[in-house]
Amino acid sequence: MVGTLYSKGLSGNLTILAMNTILPPKAVFRSITHAILVGNSWSGAWIGNPYLRQHTRILARMFRQENLWTRRLQEPCLQLLPLVESKTTLFTQVDHKTLNVVPVLVRLAEYRDCWIRDPDTWQPNGQLQPRALLMSLIHHLLNRYDLPSFCDGAWFINGPLRHIERAWYCHLAQGGNIRHFPEWVPQLSRQASSAFLAAPDHLSMREAVRYGQVMSISHDEITAAHILGTRIGLNFSHDAVWLPFLAMFASSNRSLKQMDIIIDYLWAHCELYGTKSVRLRGRTIDALLRSSEKFFHNIIRQSDCKDVDIFSASERTKLLHFHADQWEPMQDIIPFEKCSGGWHWQMVELKRQRELQEEAHDMQHCVSSYGGWCHRGLISIFSLRSRKMENDELDRDVTLEVDCQKRELLQVKAWRNRRPSVLTRKMVLHWCELNRIKPGAFSMW
Repeated sequence: MVGTLYSKGLSGNLTILAMNTILPPKAVFRSITHAILVGNSWSGAWIGNPYLRQHTRILARMFRQENLWTRRLQEPCLQLLPLVESKTTLFTQVDHKTLNVVPVLVRLAEYRDCWIRDPDTWQPNGQLQPRALLMSLIHHLLNRYDLPSFCDGAWFINGPLRHIERAWYCHLAQGGNIRHFPEWVPQLSRQASSAFLAAPDHLSMREAVRYGQVMSISHDEITAAHILGTRIGLNFSHDAVWLPFLAMFASSNRSLKQMDIIIDYLWAHCELYGTKSVRLRGRTIDALLRSSEKFFHNIIRQSDCKDVDIFSASERTKLLHFHADQWEPMQDIIPFEKCSGGWHWQMVELKRQRELQEEAHDMQHCVSSYGGWCHRGLISIFSLRSRKMENDELDRDVTLEVDCQKRELLQVKAWRNRRPSVLTRKMVLHWCELNRIKPGAFSMW
């Protein structure tokens, strides 16, 4: 059968897409996007328009396999994509690299439960730019109220179809309280809410939230813009620390560079010990700055780095990576667990700077300074732990330092560098024998 594939253009006239093409029976579709969504056979060779061919291939890849996801989205997509194909030139005159229309429409279909109007009642304005034209459809379906322009960016975020910023968009568009976003634990103050609505158009919604918070505290656009480039720009998990700190900084005369080093110090501390471990009450910016400098100088000493400027953001990032990174475990170590005399024993290798610090804190010795040698593979640190009852937590008994090259035990230290007990010494020697590690001078204790 010789057929022609047609599609309606913006004016409503039929436009020939491919002619004199051998088509199978019933292959003349009212819409190529409709055909793909309902599972009809098709070929890119039937489509003469290169832009339409690009968009349809993207759609076909998304709906290639039938599953729960595609079945759920099929009906709302059938309402949207053929409509856009027939009423606009977004598929036929816009390159997908300029505006990737199909993923935006699929995201809109995912929020079918938030539509307040029927897609068929949408009247597109052909004079609008492509992005504005696509957003006019979203506004038609979702918006009871106008929103700031930066909110539109929520529909162009890649990743999961359900995204927190798109949930915020639907919440605000239908008159939701700006101070109570869905999936959002902290509440915005009235001042932060007002500043959020006045945020610059180039920000994302999450950036605008942080911008509003900072503006409500500092009333300084330079500081607000600077904060967005730091670790806390999009990290709201430790706001119980960040917001009081920003209030402290706003009342000080310190520079933004000094603020940055304190932020990195507090961020590392929050990640290591949790938000509740950070105490700001009663401390000053000067005290925080001294603690921050001491923290980074300690990492420099552990890493054996030289000529490091801790006020350089890139240098601090390297130091924090060193502080957090996991190093390679010692080779040919057999896992050790043993029960003896009613006690359960276990040997644990420490492979992070964080773990060394926890060991040093609990055992009251200086093992946290050994991270540099562990990173370079010169030594490995182990912690022998025990518990009396089955459901008890493991307690730290001794810390071991092992030479990785010679496979020799260098140190065994109990709490505050004391000697281990007789039973602990027996377990250490048994572990050395099991892993072919020379006990060295420890065997003569």
